[in-house]
Amino acid sequence: LGFTHYQPAQLTTVGKRCCLWIQDLCMDLQNLERARDNLRFRGVKGTTGTQASFLQLFEGDHSKVEELDRLVTEKAGFKRSYMVTGQTYSRKVDIEVLSVLASLGASVHKICTDIRLLANLKDLEE
Repeated sequence: LGFTHYQPAQLTTVGKRCCLWIQDLCMDLQNLERARDNLRFRGVKGTTGTQASFLQLFEGDHSKVEELDRLVTEKAGFKRSYMVTGQTYSRKVDIEVLSVLASLGASVHKICTDIRLLANLKDLEE
């Protein structure tokens, strides 16, 4: 017997619940992959993000500064870097990554709670 707010509702199976868990985990995997693939490197933008110190080192040759940025970004394992930065990268990146991890945590919490409740009712033995 399935429950809603821990009150008897309609017949269902543990298998259906497992399918719901898998569906949530697949959504979490997609979100994790999207967040990973969208990550960018800050690059070599200097202490304030202007690249002025690198322009000075390369005697004003902007193409060399861009090439340095590309090479360091690649060496760090990233495909892209931000075109514009300040002294640090945007904290929006932290928010996006933490949001994805929180969503995964919520899925795992739901699965564990369901398993605990199903075990209490002996439904898990199905």
